[in-house]
Amino acid sequence: MITMNQKSRGQPQFMPEKHFNAILEYAEVRRKSAPAHPTNPIHVPKSTGNIIIPIGKDMTWIDGFNETRSQGGMPSNVLHDDYLIYSDKWKQLKEQDYYVTWAREVAAYPEADGVFKSGKDLVDENWILPWEYISKLNDVVEFVGEKGRAIFIEPLDVQTDGNRVIIIPDLQSTIILSNFLQKFDWGKVDKLTRMPMEVTDQELNELPKNEKRYILRTYGAGLRPLARLYSTDFDVNRRFVIADWMSALRFGVARVADKEE
Repeated sequence: MITMNQKSRGQPQFMPEKHFNAILEYAEVRRKSAPAHPTNPIHVPKSTGNIIIPIGKDMTWIDGFNETRSQGGMPSNVLHDDYLIYSDKWKQLKEQDYYVTWAREVAAYPEADGVFKSGKDLVDENWILPWEYISKLNDVVEFVGEKGRAIFIEPLDVQTDGNRVIIIPDLQSTIILSNFLQKFDWGKVDKLTRMPMEVTDQELNELPKNEKRYILRTYGAGLRPLARLYSTDFDVNRRFVIADWMSALRFGVARVADKEE
């Protein structure tokens, strides 16, 4: 995993040590000491509410998904973004110390400047997006073999086979992205997913702050659950979309509800 020291267009200079190390300390548990994944397939119903309710636990992404699956599921990246950028609701979660919290979606992307390859699973360590599902998505929107593509996965199931984790996308809700950034960098927010997309320097400079997001991704192939930062720092932290943290890290978990509780 690369750190925030990577040079990129318009990168804030104070990010590296202060924020990166704080997040790692908060996470506590890395992959080697993570609890075993659940052995049963997980079916996660799509959340329909617009209220984020923290459950008061730090968990791995899979355990968080499992914990909340019968309660509306974890919040989408879009709902987190609504809280963080377009309202003051983020303060409610920050007061409960939810500095980092999971979103329910998973980002799938090839190595930097690479492409999805015909007939090949996307593999990120022990996480796998089978070619069977990539090909079905490609039948709808052709993207295999094209640079700058990524998949914004709405998971339908998560299956485990030994130490392998297999992501089963909801083919009706999963979205194919274009102009996906190839490194840590600022981009223009995609309104449908709230992921940052690559644009020209001129277009980026002309955007207002609330239309810019910063991507954290690996340089290798990634199949990573999304996470967001709740912080008073709008200029940096609240506009981060994290797509490179290992799934065994423990972050805050919340569920979605239709009304305040």
